[in-house]
Amino acid sequence: FAVNTKHKVVLTGSERMQQRPLKLLVEALQQLGAKIKYVGKEGYPPLEISPAEAIGSTVRIDATVSSQYISALMLVGAILKEGLIIQLKGEITSIPYILMTQDLLKSVGINTTFERNEILVEPAKILDRKTIIVESDWSSASYFYSAVALSENMEITLTSYKNESLQGDSEVAKLFEKLGVRTKYNEDLSITISKSDTKPVANLSLNLIKTQT
Repeated sequence: FAVNTKHKVVLTGSERMQQRPLKLLVEALQQLGAKIKYVGKEGYPPLEISPAEAIGSTVRIDATVSSQYISALMLVGAILKEGLIIQLKGEITSIPYILMTQDLLKSVGINTTFERNEILVEPAKILDRKTIIVESDWSSASYFYSAVALSENMEITLTSYKNESLQGDSEVAKLFEKLGVRTKYNEDLSITISKSDTKPVANLSLNLIKTQT
């Protein structure tokens, strides 16, 4: 709505959704020229969005907070006349999710580049039709890994998980190998996790921040 609406609209949601912070994204869209006002508490929905007079092609956003805002801007970029340059401020803390968004855009014919602290999304007039299988959330899978690790002889099969996933949390498979849990990748895009014969390590020291290479 913010970059192409022709009418004034109010964007709202459930009570829980109105507790979700949006200030960083709103400020980024306002940099581009979007006309957005807070209806209630500043920084949170509901939002009043009016037609913009002009939309720019460069935006700066804090990259230390959440990749969700960056992904949202990447998805918007391709419909802008000149595309979008996203300049990232600070240490980028959620690179795998930016790479997932980049991979999704590529799959429908949208060209992007991600180098150092800058993302370029090229404009696209025609998008390829594509059927995409949405991979399950590896963050959620971690709870089942924990259950198997704590069990005596448990086996669980979870559907729609890829080997060599772009999700950062897919590292749980390697992590739990050290805790006595085996992961089997099946041909139907499922995984089966079970107890292994490996003795769990007593201590783990981990750096859970994924940095860009």
